[in-house]
Amino acid sequence: MKKIFILFLLLACSVFVFSQAFVKNSDQKRSMKADKNYVKSEKAISERNNTSKDENVIWSQDFEGEIADWNFGHLDAANSINWTVGDAAQAIQSSGFYWISDLPDRGPTWLEETLFPWQKSAYIDVIGSSSESDFGGPGQDLAKAYIQIDDIPLSNASNPKLIFSQRFRKLNGVAAYVEWKSSDATNWTRVQINADAANNAWISDDVEILLTGAAGVDNLSVRWLWDNVTMPNAGYNLGYWWIIDNVEIVEADEYDLSLNDFRVSSFYVTDYHGSDAIGVTDDGTQYNKFFHYSSYYGTYAKDVDQGANNILMFHGIVKNMGSENVTPGIKIDVYAEGDEENIIWTETKYNTNTLAPGAMDTVDIWYLDEDGENYFDLNLCEIGSYVVKFEAVIEESEDENPNNGINYSYFKVTQDIYSRNYNDEPRSYMGPSGWESGGSDGDKMGAYFMFYNATDIYGIDYYLSSNTEIGTAIEFSVLQQDPNSGEWVSKTSQRVDIESAEMAGKWHSFDFDIPVQITKIENSISAVMLAATFYYGGGKTLFIGNDNAHNASYHSTLWYFLNGTSDGWIGLINATNMTPSLSFRTTPLPEPTVVCPDNITIAMDTIDANNSTICFSGATPTGGIYSGDNVADNCMNVFGLPNGEYTITYTYEEEACTFKVKLNPTYVPSLEDLGINIYPNPTNGDLRIDNIKGATVEILNTMGQVINRIENANEFNTVDISEFANGTYFVKIILDGKVGVERINLTK
Repeated sequence: MKKIFILFLLLACSVFVFSQAFVKNSDQKRSMKADKNYVKSEKAISERNNTSKDENVIWSQDFEGEIADWNFGHLDAANSINWTVGDAAQAIQSSGFYWISDLPDRGPTWLEETLFPWQKSAYIDVIGSSSESDFGGPGQDLAKAYIQIDDIPLSNASNPKLIFSQRFRKLNGVAAYVEWKSSDATNWTRVQINADAANNAWISDDVEILLTGAAGVDNLSVRWLWDNVTMPNAGYNLGYWWIIDNVEIVEADEYDLSLNDFRVSSFYVTDYHGSDAIGVTDDGTQYNKFFHYSSYYGTYAKDVDQGANNILMFHGIVKNMGSENVTPGIKIDVYAEGDEENIIWTETKYNTNTLAPGAMDTVDIWYLDEDGENYFDLNLCEIGSYVVKFEAVIEESEDENPNNGINYSYFKVTQDIYSRNYNDEPRSYMGPSGWESGGSDGDKMGAYFMFYNATDIYGIDYYLSSNTEIGTAIEFSVLQQDPNSGEWVSKTSQRVDIESAEMAGKWHSFDFDIPVQITKIENSISAVMLAATFYYGGGKTLFIGNDNAHNASYHSTLWYFLNGTSDGWIGLINATNMTPSLSFRTTPLPEPTVVCPDNITIAMDTIDANNSTICFSGATPTGGIYSGDNVADNCMNVFGLPNGEYTITYTYEEEACTFKVKLNPTYVPSLEDLGINIYPNPTNGDLRIDNIKGATVEILNTMGQVINRIENANEFNTVDISEFANGTYFVKIILDGKVGVERINLTK
């Protein structure tokens, strides 16, 4: 039964894909890793996944010291595009980083904290020539620019491996390479990096390359080459950036299997082990694409009865980074968040073929035996949040470097919310105006859903960006696809006008006037879209939040541009891994009950005189107004106020409640006072901090210096402080206007 079902799923997926106009295959292999740690995921500041053994490091460079031995140049005509070594402040002044992002929440501060987490880096920022004078400034010609280091001694290396951290973003015909040879040789060995990165998608990860042919070479040259390929007949060549740092050459282990990508799929998946498995890079080189389609859902509703189809499938791209042939596999553990000791489902599968050093392959876990049993059934899950742990494993031996073979994905099970996003707070924003062909009134975007059974939809939830302006509007629609014609048929629509600034930066919900019935289509998936039509009120800002931390397929988000070339809904390659924060709800909204925060005590000596405001949150339902003494725009100005109690009123529609704010010069509550858990203490580097959703977290040393900072934290967080020296540190948490401090000891 299950074997037949999977064939049907693949067929259903194909019918959907080919029914869409102008849908192209997304070649994005890699995206932000789904680690809930804010430092590693929400800002995509990745730390070295491969923690090299000190005795294995042969040569290293972090660009902090003398760089006189590095060479900078071009393979073709010399021009003004060059590699540079510098810090974030230096990079911000360059023309290329003017176009740091197409999203409104990413400005110079985002660039400094996200793209340049290191003190100094080597980078190239290329925008290229264009007919638009403001697109990156002065035009540039073909730029095969490189940064190169010579005479690296590897005379004692038997299996050298290059590791470096990178930030990368391409546009159009950009190719990036790492090349190496002995300094006196003529020909270079070349590996293309980020060969299948999607346009506009930016990558933050650590790259590992086996330096074939470099064993025993006493004068190795290595260079990073940016090839800003001219687009045929287009008259311009465009790119964004490539940033590298923390470069090491290490002695590779015999057994080392890395996890290069990972996916959780629902309902369908397309596996590229057939005739579609070959892609072509910009220079004509063929490469294996492995899998790219998957159907990730961040939140599943028990009310949406998918029956026997209520399953998850798991896929990992693995690469042999060791010196021996290996049989690759993946091990999957699923457990409730915060309860890793109690695994509710585990499975390990090995491929039948072996991998040579440097080779890659996909390992899939979907149906595991001839009877179609032993798959992961979502009915195993109660309501709550869950973790999927991926681990690359080797059949022949223990992995000698397991750190680069582990990562995590997440999903929720709720009673009545069905959504593609997992995170309650979106990581960024998206909308038609963020794309060159969009931004006109009437342009649309939507999230694609699948149903196997009839379901009643009572309403939706959506998130408005914090910079959404008054005078804009969104019309939300529910559409179902006709399986015969492929046309999307509207079942209902409802308009929301943005009439108050308080609507920005919040979740909102509404019920439909009449519940929408998703009808059952016999022997087929019911394709349903939750769509938003944008109206900009004369060029104002309007965006919806999105959760870009998970590997959703590019057609999970569909677009409709009035001034584009398509006459229907399309899937954009540029939208890979981007799903709007739109949720179906299968129960009606409850009557609102206003709940105020508990009374707040604030230590006045923690208030910065240059930023002496306390902004309130925590009252429900969200979207109301805080008022009271010295309160404006939901924030209280405490500068110059005497110590004592102040009354704050929270008003939602016609209901109101009050709470007290006590200003106290000496009170510093402990984290326990605030209901916050932090453990273990002492710690060897990983701190778990629970119950701090929306908080600001600061790690301070004994001198009071902030050495790590997290803003808008998740409810459950893991903070890695293992890079710091053993000793005493302080965790300071600011939550709902309250400040708590706790001493911790780091012992590695």
